[in-house]
Amino acid sequence: MVKGILGAAGLAAVMTFGAAGGAQAAMATCPDTAATDDREFSLASADVASIGCYAFGDGNDKLDKLPGFTGTLLDKSDSNSDGTMPLLLGKTDENDLQSGLYGTFSFIVPTGYDTLYISFKSGQGGKKNDGNPDYAAFSVDVAALALSTLSFNWAIGSGHEDSPYTAFNAIDSDLNQALSHVSVYGDPSVVPLPAAGWFLLTALVGLAGTRWLNKGRAAA
Repeated sequence: MVKGILGAAGLAAVMTFGAAGGAQAAMATCPDTAATDDREFSLASADVASIGCYAFGDGNDKLDKLPGFTGTLLDKSDSNSDGTMPLLLGKTDENDLQSGLYGTFSFIVPTGYDTLYISFKSGQGGKKNDGNPDYAAFSVDVAALALSTLSFNWAIGSGHEDSPYTAFNAIDSDLNQALSHVSVYGDPSVVPLPAAGWFLLTALVGLAGTRWLNKGRAAA
């Protein structure tokens, strides 16, 4: 069950923090609640201007099943067959991006996409105290980026902490079930129809209307 789909409105959760060297980086938490008994996901990057909390909920992170979602799955860290292109970097074995409570990762920026969605799914692994939500997805605007790769810091925890590089304030908590997998979705860029195309489309509509009128007159 989806607990929240924030979309563009979720950009209210976007924050910036001082990264190493004084650079400003984008950072967001999702679902960005103050409750310490909820699981929180964090994503930060110095390579992008903004990160938003897009969706979160119980169960698996199948964003393509959400109402109104138009993106497609591009890559998934625990499968070589899911998705349409290998984007995630640093995968040297099956455990990469499939465990832990915090870390870093990079991926290749695909062409033809304005927005990417990065989702994190926690494992359920027999923990006695199951926190919620089970997954969180972040939206990343890549329309104006000139970089070939992006790097991110991520964390799963409960409560809040100023630093995105740690697993918040309860690393050993049962709420902090370790990462199961990371998925990357992409929303294709909208290619505007050239002016000549609009003229052709208008002409075809006009021609169809003329033929319909002529048929009506002939029938009369």
